[in-house]
Amino acid sequence: MPSCWDGKNLDSPDHKSHVAYPDKNDNGKCPSTHPKRFITLFYEFVYDIAAWDSEWVNGKHPFVLSNGDREGLSLHGDFVSGWKPAVLQKAIDECNNPSGRVEDCPVLQLQENKLMDDCMVAPSINEQTEGWLPKLPGCNPIQLGPARAIQPPNCGATNTIGPKRTYSTDVSSRGWSYAGCAFDDLATRTLPHRYAKDDMTVQKCVDYCAGKGYSFAGLEYSVECFCGNSVAPNRLTAKKCTMKCGGDSTQYCGGPQKLSVYKKK
Repeated sequence: MPSCWDGKNLDSPDHKSHVAYPDKNDNGKCPSTHPKRFITLFYEFVYDIAAWDSEWVNGKHPFVLSNGDREGLSLHGDFVSGWKPAVLQKAIDECNNPSGRVEDCPVLQLQENKLMDDCMVAPSINEQTEGWLPKLPGCNPIQLGPARAIQPPNCGATNTIGPKRTYSTDVSSRGWSYAGCAFDDLATRTLPHRYAKDDMTVQKCVDYCAGKGYSFAGLEYSVECFCGNSVAPNRLTAKKCTMKCGGDSTQYCGGPQKLSVYKKK
């Protein structure tokens, strides 16, 4: 993002002329017209598109962004500041390590990587966005640049915001209830007894654990079921139990080292 400011205007008619880029785009010297330097914000997007190398169509790669842009001309970045002003000012004043690494700033209390990777906001719009789709989400036909995209007519796509998606299954008829999403560890399992089945569902897992006399059941990585009689409270703090079950794509069976945990009533 532009890291040089004219030192006067908080905005401009085109919302960009009051800031500018340094002479090396993301570093270097600021132009004389914009002498005040901001902290640099640099976004880089990397897409792994090798999985579609065998699916070229008429000499073109099939990769396309969900808004219909297959050339990347519509990418942009937004920054919303959620800093407490006093903490940010203290970091600016005191964090002067030449390395530039945020880890070398003692003012800031950092989250563990596993907590950062687990951060998510559940979607509030009911539409299919994964798997094989007959068309892109929303009313978004594929359009080539660099001309501006044309707004298509309404195609009947979902345009209302509803309640956030939940990632649990109601198994109350079996005498079980959802307890939450838990972190797992390969060395110290959250639930000790493992059972795996390619067509795993929530019902199959809770029935299996009940049959073995356990009071907790957990589903992990789509096809794994774990059983036990207790779950440490500090493990039940995960969020991203969002992998579809191997035996039912409408259900969710944990994630990589994350368990969808159910408890016997």
